[in-house]
Amino acid sequence: MYVVAFLIIFQTQFIHAQEDRASNNDLRGRQVLFTIEHKGHNYSLTRSSAGDHSLIMGEKDKLKHTKISSQTAGVLDDEIAAEFINLKYFMGELKTCKKPAQIEMRGEKLSVCPDDKKRVTKVAQLVKTIESSK
Repeated sequence: MYVVAFLIIFQTQFIHAQEDRASNNDLRGRQVLFTIEHKGHNYSLTRSSAGDHSLIMGEKDKLKHTKISSQTAGVLDDEIAAEFINLKYFMGELKTCKKPAQIEMRGEKLSVCPDDKKRVTKVAQLVKTIESSK
């Protein structure tokens, strides 16, 4: 009886050990400083555990990773953080809708509706800033 139980447990562990390894592209060890979703494109700034910064831009299935200097990343992060606070707290009441654009800054989220023209214009300006910093 114990032998049968041992064989079943051993076989189960052996099967799990043969599963495919995880991809290294899952950004393990990376901190996401901000993420902006705008017109079907995603824009993110990440920092690795070693202190390297990367801009990740593009459509969900075609993301392009670009390394940037820590100085450039710091300036960009400060600018996005300031505008995020402005967008969330100082531009009046937030509208609600079915398909808002998402902005996330260090775990705090903001949904911007397409009819909220003031916020959409600011987000478009942020996207231009991000694109010009690569």
